[in-house]
Amino acid sequence: MCRALVLRAPLASAEEEEQVDLPDRARTLEEVNDDLRWMATLARAVGLDSLETDEAEDAISAPVGDSELSRTRGLQIREEAADALAALMRATGHQSPVIEYWAGPGAYERRVRPRLE
Repeated sequence: MCRALVLRAPLASAEEEEQVDLPDRARTLEEVNDDLRWMATLARAVGLDSLETDEAEDAISAPVGDSELSRTRGLQIREEAADALAALMRATGHQSPVIEYWAGPGAYERRVRPRLE
């Protein structure tokens, strides 16, 4: 019985490592989707019917596959749409912490390193 526990220990730690990594990525994708959805809703509410708003709504529904490459690409699509919409909203005089987060200084760093708060 002790031998079975020793053999299973490395498998359990590998599974735990995989479980910790996946929710961080999923949470990041959900946070970007929430920010995008909020900004697109606000843009429509104030009459900002623009290409950036349409692209943000399309980005929210962009598929995210099972592979690492497709998840990364889905996140990039959403981040680019969020940056563009936030820049437009900021240029038209709208202010909020979400808009400042996406349009403010350091936007490029977020695309390189997604937030994992």
